[in-house]
Amino acid sequence: LKTRRQQYHTRTAAGLGAGSTKDTEPEVIAHHHTEAGNTESAIDWWLKACQAQLVRSAYVEGEGILRKGLELLDQHTDPTLREQQEVALRNLLGVCMMPTRGFGNPDVAAEFSRAAELADHLDDDRSLFIALRGKGQYNMVSGNNQIACDDTHRILGLAENIGDHDLQIEAHHLGWSALCFNGDFKTAYHHALAGISAYE
Repeated sequence: LKTRRQQYHTRTAAGLGAGSTKDTEPEVIAHHHTEAGNTESAIDWWLKACQAQLVRSAYVEGEGILRKGLELLDQHTDPTLREQQEVALRNLLGVCMMPTRGFGNPDVAAEFSRAAELADHLDDDRSLFIALRGKGQYNMVSGNNQIACDDTHRILGLAENIGDHDLQIEAHHLGWSALCFNGDFKTAYHHALAGISAYE
């Protein structure tokens, strides 16, 4: 019976999650949670499985894993949790697609745009930063330099509000790149100095 199978999958996922499989094959645990109908846990494990692929620069495999997570979103009963998990999935999907489809691919922009829309609605500054940083990279590579410069100002403000040096470096990185391509070398130079200062 389906209910009995789901119980076995839940028990298997719990057992594997307590052992080394959680580090070596998180996608196996994600599969068992999916088959068990544990939507929230399944998506969390698909995200962990993608992150494990990214460590190995396995972007194609990572994209495939994330799409399995996206397929589960409609099964959510909690709309807020659904949006929170969708933001994480979309942001990671954008990251996976950048090196395989190109930084200026419209599909990349679409994933980050959707993530930004959701993160803005959730007041999730960190996720919003990731989405806008991705969009900014897309705009710069696509020749939309002024928009990329505007993206820089917004994500720099987010990074400062969050108080994260790593995010500030990323914001300045977009700044020195976009402004340099836009011909504003003086401001790009100041972003480079600020980036170096943040590194130190």
